[in-house]
Amino acid sequence: MNLHKASYTNLKRKKNLPFEVFFILVLNGGISFTMGLLLLWILLVIGVGMIIISITFIEVKVIAKRDHKDDQIIVDIKALWGLVKFRYEVPAIQLLDLGKGILFKKEQINDNTDKEMSASTEALNKRVIMHYIDISRQLLKSTKGLIDWFKQLLSRVECTTLSWNSRIGLDDAAFTAQVVGIVWGIKSMLIGYLIRYVQMKQTPPQLEVMPQYNMWDYSTEIKITIRIRIIYLIVSACNLLIRILKMPKGLKVWFKVLARKRKMT
Repeated sequence: MNLHKASYTNLKRKKNLPFEVFFILVLNGGISFTMGLLLLWILLVIGVGMIIISITFIEVKVIAKRDHKDDQIIVDIKALWGLVKFRYEVPAIQLLDLGKGILFKKEQINDNTDKEMSASTEALNKRVIMHYIDISRQLLKSTKGLIDWFKQLLSRVECTTLSWNSRIGLDDAAFTAQVVGIVWGIKSMLIGYLIRYVQMKQTPPQLEVMPQYNMWDYSTEIKITIRIRIIYLIVSACNLLIRILKMPKGLKVWFKVLARKRKMT
């Protein structure tokens, strides 16, 4: 009995490794050897499973198309080797007047069951834009180095596929050539800015601007696939929480913003 008490006292006084704690409990009769071995195997399987899951990727694939007046945006999200899949579709984008802005029809589909989970219509106008600008200012003030944190997160993102193809025709050959040159410059600038912060696994990105002379034509298609390991998301989330806690009332502001966002949806 004294030996048992001494062993449990040692557990309290010094920091034991998990295996040391396990064997002390077995030797002192705290748990049977069979149950202890089963528990150890369960913990080992859970630990290995968590490690494997943490090093897998979350992959996001975005396809945005515009062909004359037809628009479509598709966002596919995959995780755990494709066992978890979601798809967001914006099948219609309607440009309203300047006061009402742009109207989006959005659908969320579970790719595992091919069933529509939700459908909604949202408007992007001046009021909504100003609302998100106000939220951004609040979060910047209540988080220490939020922009630096975001850049660190982007540095862990890998871009595996990037293509951007466009066709432009303005019924005037000279004017079409000028616009094509401007579009090439804009594309190169945007891709160059992206490469500064994201790991490009595809070199070089596929960019194309095809002039359509002596006819009215406009279409564009963007395909981009990015991925990030789950472990980096976990570490970034912990880092973000630390940055929030370093600011006075930082956590309170975040809860307030998230609660307001939930009410809007």
